[in-house]
Amino acid sequence: MRFAAQVNFDLGQEVGRIKKEMEEVAEQDALGKGRETLDRLFFAADSVSAYMDVAEKALKAPIEYREGNRKNPVLNVARWEYTRNLYARRLQERPGAKITELGQSVEFWGVNSALAGNKQVQDEIGERLDTDKTYDAAIGKALRAGELGKHMQVSFDPKTY
Repeated sequence: MRFAAQVNFDLGQEVGRIKKEMEEVAEQDALGKGRETLDRLFFAADSVSAYMDVAEKALKAPIEYREGNRKNPVLNVARWEYTRNLYARRLQERPGAKITELGQSVEFWGVNSALAGNKQVQDEIGERLDTDKTYDAAIGKALRAGELGKHMQVSFDPKTY
């Protein structure tokens, strides 16, 4: 444990050094706005990678479900449907909205966190899939057909987040 703490400390120093170098490079490209430019690039990269992660997990969902992992694929499809619809809504509200803006959205992270890490939601879905074989078969069929998302309703209430 002590060794791990030392490693983390050393890595923290290295991150600080690299971050300073990155800010200096960003400052050369955008005088007076180096930090702002770096933050914008970070959030853009974070948004794209999060979007890709959600999409990839949804694409793998039918295979995982068939292999016996029941609840995660269902939740991954829900995350994808919500993310996809959120971006479509943003485009409708403001044509030209960039996918890189999703990562700056409390709504995006709130829904993703709730579906990916909320034990209560996971347990409820898992229990229903384990006890109701008809429900399990219907979910599997819809998932394989690529239609599961059409039957999902995911909402976000900013007051509760």
